[in-house]
Amino acid sequence: MAKSSSRMTQLDGLRGLAALAVVFTHNGNPALAWALDLGAVGVKLFFVLSGFLITGILLEARRKADPEGLGCRGVLLAFYARRFLRIFPLYYLVLLACAMVDMPGVRANLPWHVAYLTNFHIGRDGDWGLSLSHFWTLAVEEQFYLLWPTIVLFVPARWLSTIVVSIILIGPLSRACLAVATTNLVTSMTATTSCLDSLGLGALLAMRNASGRRPNLVFLRGLLWAGLIISGTVAAVRFSGVGRSHGTGWVIILTLKDLGYSLVFAWLVSLAAEGFTGVSGLLLAWRPLVYTGTISYGIYVYHEILPYLWHSRTWTLPGDGASRFLIVMAATYLVAALSWALYERPLNNLKDRFPYFGPAGRGRDPRVSPLQPCESSS
Repeated sequence: MAKSSSRMTQLDGLRGLAALAVVFTHNGNPALAWALDLGAVGVKLFFVLSGFLITGILLEARRKADPEGLGCRGVLLAFYARRFLRIFPLYYLVLLACAMVDMPGVRANLPWHVAYLTNFHIGRDGDWGLSLSHFWTLAVEEQFYLLWPTIVLFVPARWLSTIVVSIILIGPLSRACLAVATTNLVTSMTATTSCLDSLGLGALLAMRNASGRRPNLVFLRGLLWAGLIISGTVAAVRFSGVGRSHGTGWVIILTLKDLGYSLVFAWLVSLAAEGFTGVSGLLLAWRPLVYTGTISYGIYVYHEILPYLWHSRTWTLPGDGASRFLIVMAATYLVAALSWALYERPLNNLKDRFPYFGPAGRGRDPRVSPLQPCESSS
């Protein structure tokens, strides 16, 4: 492991792998996708990455904010302005387009999508049948970031670790309670509270990085081994057939599976942030994979919509397997690349108009604790 300027490059590589896993789950070989659980793998990797990157940005902004200038209230406003520019334009443009072409169910459920409540709609019905069901993950993230930036910026620093550990524990507890109460897999998975362990583990990594200490290899190996043990236990229960009915084994799978994946991905994200060396580093820094990560938001948004448009033109896609995956992936990749170049990136560049803080170092006493200035503005 080595510090390098390619740290964010390797995180983009991970994001690219997550996008490929999700697209293959919905358009590849269903048996293979189920066996490898690629859908959950991709989504949980996205969540850990998101928690890590966004929390890291907020902590850095908090550290640098000038209490006599911008302050943390200004940081909060800047965060939401920048988030708006990155997420909302594509989301609402695609939503409008789907409504205009009368994609099945979109108009009837438009208020849920507009309000970023797709996961609540799916959870209420307990079914993936919604035509834009993949928007549930975007809804979870936006709901989480309604409150999380305020906590990171204004809660006293000494409380943050306790809060992060608490939300990590809420994730499996939420899945267990919902699994027992509803006996419905979809409802148990899609609640915002059920995803907090993935987002929280990413946030925990960001907090450790913000302390300025080098990653603790014992801690990281602990995350890895805990994740592998939990994932191995879940796999044993899953493939034994015990977890196929709504009994104890089924509850164990729903409760622990996402936690196991998230622990492994926390280890992976932390090392990628430092910069892998060797074959792993070359793979994650491979330019096509990095670019896939760069446009992964568009890939995720478009990948379930393009097959519908394809079929609506009376063109026939293969039912499943490698050929369908390659066709859908190629079309999605092309559309996402054009979307990034012509629409998303120009808007994303406007984020520079909303800086988190003023000139570096202005009004800041280097003897002050890194997180103290924003506490004074709470």
